[in-house]
Amino acid sequence: DGTTREDQRGQVTPAGTGHQEDHRKGHVQPLPQGAGTIYRRVMELCPAGPALFEYLEKKRGLPRSITKVLPIGWIRDDRQVIETLRREFSEQELLACGVLTPSKKNPPGPPNCSLWNMKLVYPFYWRDEITWFQFRSGVGRDEKPPRGAKFLNVGVPLPYPYNANAAVHSEELYLTEGILDLGQLVALGVRNGIAVPGIEMFKDRFIPWLKECGVKRLHVCFDSDNPGTTGTLDIAHKLLKAGILITAAILPKDEDLNSFWWNRT
Repeated sequence: DGTTREDQRGQVTPAGTGHQEDHRKGHVQPLPQGAGTIYRRVMELCPAGPALFEYLEKKRGLPRSITKVLPIGWIRDDRQVIETLRREFSEQELLACGVLTPSKKNPPGPPNCSLWNMKLVYPFYWRDEITWFQFRSGVGRDEKPPRGAKFLNVGVPLPYPYNANAAVHSEELYLTEGILDLGQLVALGVRNGIAVPGIEMFKDRFIPWLKECGVKRLHVCFDSDNPGTTGTLDIAHKLLKAGILITAAILPKDEDLNSFWWNRT
């Protein structure tokens, strides 16, 4: 994929050709220098395992088998992972790819890290490259984390939806709001699905990319709250204007795909 880690420190190289090609077509922003190498290292340090499977099964009602389709990692020790990344890569490199983000304090303090207090790791692949990350705390759907945020993202623009490879040569495609809602579809046997980490994360530039992938109909399965309804209508208008048909799932109020299914099984 054009990225290698040549020594223990992690000498970085440019991201792979797939993303570069889409950048030339105007679909996405270029990946930061060396991001592919650092993102791969994050996944090496955060493999799936028993703790992830227990979370999926007990807190989300999802079988571990979804991880054979959807890439998901688990952070056993956030401090250890961060220390390893800081040891192998420079602060400048980690800031450039968004794993570290600048402090917003005045005066500025040390950089923030998108892995702090997080457990689940969602890598956003396109072809064989990791292009982005979202991290999630280990609390359940309706629980609040004891400290910090429920979700953190790397501090660079989102290039593609999650599970983007599923769009290639798929005339019909499902779109969910949230990775584990897509996991619910996978558990039900659906393989041609992508996800965005929030309504506002569906970008207009995704539409020409979907058309180039060959998508002719998009089945939208957003949460049944006001942002979900508004977002569905907005996306429907844009998709129809671009010549892509759309159908939308209407769920009971304040439900998402995962909660809707789990509450009825």
